[in-house]
Amino acid sequence: MRRVRNQDNAVSPIIGTILLIAITVTLVSAAFTLISGYIPSPAATTPTGDLQIVNHTSVIGGAINGTYAITVYSFNGNLSFGNAVLQVVMANDSIIEVNMNSLLLAGGSEGFNGGQLIINVTGDSPFISSTTLMVLQLKSSPVYPVFVAIRDIASGGTVTSSPL
Repeated sequence: MRRVRNQDNAVSPIIGTILLIAITVTLVSAAFTLISGYIPSPAATTPTGDLQIVNHTSVIGGAINGTYAITVYSFNGNLSFGNAVLQVVMANDSIIEVNMNSLLLAGGSEGFNGGQLIINVTGDSPFISSTTLMVLQLKSSPVYPVFVAIRDIASGGTVTSSPL
């Protein structure tokens, strides 16, 4: 009579459980990686601020001469000059938009509206803060600014705005 041997060649239950958990974790992480590309990221928030405007203009012969000194006196958030656009609406409904960083790189000022409007921007840091000063200088123009705003390029929102 021949004797039959009972051989156990299977993996132990503990190692089998560990392998099943490892395979499950790998599959879940791969699925998350594939799906996460389709989930939209949260939208950028727009910082907020307030403007203080001092009007030093005069009307001479129907033309407006003078200066609007605009300062940011409170600011909530961080907005670099590179992501900020200064928007000036003129009385004839034309809109002047200029990147504030390009104004700083151009030496702080640039002429618009045929040289009738000079915009000057200064600041002590690469971000808009209470040290940011914007000066709109008019040179004997019948078309004058009526509204000013600062917009955030990243979020597309308006940071602050004010009539002049």
